[in-house]
Amino acid sequence: MSNREHWQQVFSHKQAQQMSWSQTNTDTAYLAFERLNLNKSAYIVEAGCGISDWSKHALQNGYQNLTLIDISKQALQCLEINHRQSGLFSHTCKYQELDLSAPESHWQSTALNTVDCWIDRAVFHFMTEAGQRKNYINKVATSLKKQGYWVLATFAENGPQQCSNLPVQRYSHQQLIEYLDASELGPFQCVEHWQQDHITPWGGQQSFNWWIIQRR
Repeated sequence: MSNREHWQQVFSHKQAQQMSWSQTNTDTAYLAFERLNLNKSAYIVEAGCGISDWSKHALQNGYQNLTLIDISKQALQCLEINHRQSGLFSHTCKYQELDLSAPESHWQSTALNTVDCWIDRAVFHFMTEAGQRKNYINKVATSLKKQGYWVLATFAENGPQQCSNLPVQRYSHQQLIEYLDASELGPFQCVEHWQQDHITPWGGQQSFNWWIIQRR
């Protein structure tokens, strides 16, 4: 089964509350994004949006220049329906089906140096092969404006080894910074980092590392 087929199946059979990342309070990725205090006209990409609440919080707070990316068409359709039903639909919010681990795409060529902030809560850690990571980082590096921000979360070094029945690549703070320095696809600079213990809907604990990274 391909990654696309896997995620299509996940989002076809599960509600948000059945997924480990689901939260009952304000989305952690949105709270991290708020620290940046960006202008409401900022162009923001949410990578691997799934059916998370990040875009709902962003739209409610006046951010409308959004591109929501996911490999699953089903997830994007569910998210758009949710926005329409909540009265949050905006013609400037785009729903983009895209495999971020694949080589260059048409979308990437249209987004060169235009993105003010790239949000990724736990997509990058699914890139377990060197080629996948290189393709993903290339998209981030070429899309972000200079001084643009990348808000990133992955499972920490003591976090789970799998998510949604797929293997993940865990990162300590030092491991991620060393990887980015060696990739030569930036340059990137870490502005802030912290660790979070996320409680799943069924009471489990998952350790995440978070970074706010700036493209120089």
